[in-house]
Amino acid sequence: MAQEAVHYSDTVIEHFNNPRNAGEMADASVDYFVTNPISGDSIRLYLRIEDERVDRASFQTTGGPASIATASMATEMVTGRTLDEATAITRQDLVEAVGGLPPSKIQCSVIAAAAIRNAVAKWRREQGEATEGAE
Repeated sequence: MAQEAVHYSDTVIEHFNNPRNAGEMADASVDYFVTNPISGDSIRLYLRIEDERVDRASFQTTGGPASIATASMATEMVTGRTLDEATAITRQDLVEAVGGLPPSKIQCSVIAAAAIRNAVAKWRREQGEATEGAE
């Protein structure tokens, strides 16, 4: 059985070769782990939150170029945003930001977007805030 040829955008390749904000964050306000049980890809997203805004973000991931690139892009996109702006980032926003993904790799953007939403929801719960639409 022949395997499908996967073609990535220059942005995916750049973020795969030079991921931004990769690694654990020792002083994170919150972290959240998401995994795709079918592919085995996973993301642990770390956020440092100051005054209802994402001050810094980092990630650890397992998976290939699309997982690494979307996680890297997610950290760039959330940094400096308010929590509401960060949670408004969709999987489609991530796909567009990395210059598109092959259909078989879209799930990578889904788990990255879920990590953002759920990390913020977890932080809000820990702060005693009510949240909607997460987990």
